[in-house]
Amino acid sequence: MRGKKTEEIVPYHEAEEKSLKILSDKIDGVKTERTIPKGRLYLENDKRERKATGSYYTPDYIVKYIVANTVGPVLKEKFEQLAPKFREAQKAHRDALKRRDDFLKKNMKPEDPEKTALSFMGTVDQLFDVKVLDPAMGPVISLWKRRTS
Repeated sequence: MRGKKTEEIVPYHEAEEKSLKILSDKIDGVKTERTIPKGRLYLENDKRERKATGSYYTPDYIVKYIVANTVGPVLKEKFEQLAPKFREAQKAHRDALKRRDDFLKKNMKPEDPEKTALSFMGTVDQLFDVKVLDPAMGPVISLWKRRTS
C-alpha cells in the first residue's frame, strides 16, 4: 500500500479491513496486485534506518561503472582462458551425440552422451571460481537483483 511518503508493507487482511489501496503492477497487459507470499523474503529500504546506520544508496550508473571496470574484465579474462576447453567440450559432446545416433541406427546400446558432458564439469566450475569482495555490498545487491529478476 502507499504510505505517507513511501510504500508500506502491511498484512493483506489488515489492508482489506482498513480499505487501504493495494498497489498493483501491469505485466503484459495483466493487472496483478503487488503482494508478497507468506514466508517469502523481501528487501525493504527504510530511510530512517539508512540514516541511523549511515548506509546510502549507490546510483546505478556508478554501480554499472564499478562492475564494468572490475568484475567485468576479470570474468572476460577467465572466459578467454577457458574458451579452448569449452570448444573442446562442445566438440566432444557433439561427437558423443553422433556416436549415440550411429549406435541407435545399428540397434546397439549407446553410451550416454551426458557422461561426456559431465566429464567437463570441472571447466564450468573453473569459470565460476571467481570471488568478489565488496565491503559496501551495493554492487553485489545490484548483481543479485539482476540475477533474480
